[in-house]
Amino acid sequence: MRITQKNLTRAYLSGLNRNISQLSKSNERLSTGKRISKVSDNVTDAQKALKVRNQIRNNEQFVRNIESIKNEISAQESSAMQMNEILIDVKGLLVKAGSGVNSDSDKTIIANEISQLNRSILQLVNVKSSDRYTFSGLKNEAPIKVETDGTVLFNGLNVDDILGTGLQDDSVFIDIGLGMKFDDSYLDESSVVQLNTSAIHLLGYGKNSNGTPNNLVALLNRVVSDLKNGDVSKLSEYQNQLKESTDRILVQVTDIGTRYAYLENSINRLENEKLNLTVQQNHLESIDYEEEKITNKSYDMAYQISLQLGSKVLPLSIFDFMR
Repeated sequence: MRITQKNLTRAYLSGLNRNISQLSKSNERLSTGKRISKVSDNVTDAQKALKVRNQIRNNEQFVRNIESIKNEISAQESSAMQMNEILIDVKGLLVKAGSGVNSDSDKTIIANEISQLNRSILQLVNVKSSDRYTFSGLKNEAPIKVETDGTVLFNGLNVDDILGTGLQDDSVFIDIGLGMKFDDSYLDESSVVQLNTSAIHLLGYGKNSNGTPNNLVALLNRVVSDLKNGDVSKLSEYQNQLKESTDRILVQVTDIGTRYAYLENSINRLENEKLNLTVQQNHLESIDYEEEKITNKSYDMAYQISLQLGSKVLPLSIFDFMR
């Protein structure tokens, strides 16, 4: 079989171009630290790398969501604890009012103090954190309002008339990366975290068997009205109601604290997942520097040999054939 000069030249140039291409790609990998610069370099690994990148982005978004939620839940806990401290002052004033040594003017002064404390509770339950009312639900508006006649409203409903069976679910849930699950079109609450604490569950609703309001704001309005009228006959009952209000608020504080701790654990989980995903990403996209350096030296050596071989394969002029 006759091998012509043209065939030798074509084979040589093909090998030279291959060596140049390999060396150029290796140099690029060393300069960027990336094993894959475009999808065509390795379609399978590129698809895996893009999937991992997307998981990392989602992970980071969930962490940002949780940090935002933590701030809101922390604000809820702070407000609820302040309400509990206010109730301590109210209880002290009721004890003072029932001491039997107060004149009508003294009772009026105590009533005014309790009224001021009640306004503080109203401000706390209607407080805003960021762009949300801390204790609101889906409507995101001030949850508790007091009419001029003293009627206390929750989302437009008289709190004294609300029954447990008539309460609408106004819970707001947030996906924190567990994957939202549904069971027969109902949200599986174990797959999400509740963002809000309902004002109605915090302050109470309806009336007890004696017709006394369970709602804290409405109850204190009743206390203030009686004291201003000089009536202290129901102070003992009001004190019992305040104890129930305190217990209810502390239950909500415990629930809020539990959710906050769960969010802390979720951040730790997501951070660990991100660490594992980053390891996967580096494995798929980044080079082993030492290994690539050795490979680069091999490609450079092959390229130099190709250049030296060129002087033997490629004729400098026609006179080389005449020798």
